[in-house]
Amino acid sequence: MRSLPVIIDIETAPLPERVGAFLPEKETFNPHAVKLGLLGPEKAAEKIAKEEAKHDQAYEDKVQKAHEKAALVPETARVLCIGCIFSEGDMKLFKAEQPEHEARMIKDFFDSIYHLMEDPRMARDSIMYWGGTGRRVAFDHIMLARRAWMTGATLPDVFRLPGSLMSAFHNLTADWLCEDYQGYFSLNKAAIALDLFRRHDSIANKDVLEVKGESFAEYFLSDSPDDKEKAINYVKNDLKITYAVADAMNLTR
Repeated sequence: MRSLPVIIDIETAPLPERVGAFLPEKETFNPHAVKLGLLGPEKAAEKIAKEEAKHDQAYEDKVQKAHEKAALVPETARVLCIGCIFSEGDMKLFKAEQPEHEARMIKDFFDSIYHLMEDPRMARDSIMYWGGTGRRVAFDHIMLARRAWMTGATLPDVFRLPGSLMSAFHNLTADWLCEDYQGYFSLNKAAIALDLFRRHDSIANKDVLEVKGESFAEYFLSDSPDDKEKAINYVKNDLKITYAVADAMNLTR
């Protein structure tokens, strides 16, 4: 029986066609709300037109931002890959290249965690990840829980109890930042602070990698075997860094 906790890293892809359903309704421009003072008709019309253009642009900016952030929002994204590392060298990747395979991938992931448990009470804090923020609940947790519900993934009973998906995940960044909720700290910076890139030859500084988080989906879904391999190696490297950080914080023992 391997020991918990399990270190994870997930990667996602945007679903652009779903963004529109979750955008706020565009407010109707009200020309009467524009302060005109003592402007004459021509200048007043110019100011109203300018304010209307600003109003329209502000909404377009919201739409653009929603599309740019789509891969980070469970309602407008899907999970492509869930990487797990149980101990150094003991790694497993769950993949779903097609949208219809996502629910099965999530089910297989949670099943694999469940099969490591000697006791259902071990579910608490059993899944560790680097969330980037000081909040106890962050990206990987939110994405996996909500995508599990939205895809109808069948989870083991221990993860279907009230609050179980809340307590199963543990955000390592919250420990690193001592729960400074306003803070942000990248995984790469934590590794640099802990001098891990010098101490571990098997992990690479993310700044020098060709694949980035925002380009992962492009590489992973590419028809090129080389690109797919680069994407997979990106996940594996993230897992190794996260494990090394957790180990340096004495949280893997």
